[in-house]
Amino acid sequence: MEALLADLSVVEYLSTNKAVNAPEQMAQLARQHKDVTLLFMDIVGFTAMSKEVAPEAVMVFLNTLFAHFDALCDKHGVMKVETAGDCYIVAGGILDLSRSTDRE
Repeated sequence: MEALLADLSVVEYLSTNKAVNAPEQMAQLARQHKDVTLLFMDIVGFTAMSKEVAPEAVMVFLNTLFAHFDALCDKHGVMKVETAGDCYIVAGGILDLSRSTDRE
C-alpha cells in the first residue's frame, strides 16, 4: 500500500510541476497518508456498447462522463489518478484541502 501511495504522490506532483530528473528527487516526493480511499470505476457493458456504437459517439460519451467526474473530483478534493479506456481511477485523502477555502 505504501508503494501505491508513493506512486500516487508522484502522479500528483508530475501533473502539477516540472519533471523530476534525479531518482533522489523522486524519493523525496513520497509521504505518508493515514486515510486514503481508492476508487476504480469501470463502465459495465462498455466493451459490448463500443462494438455497436460509432467511435465518435463513444468518445463523446466518455469525454462527457469523465468531464463530470473531473468536476466532482475538483469539488470534493479527490485526485484523479488515471483514465484507461473506460476505467476512471481516483484517490481521496491525498490532496491537502487545508490550502483551499472554496471547497464545501
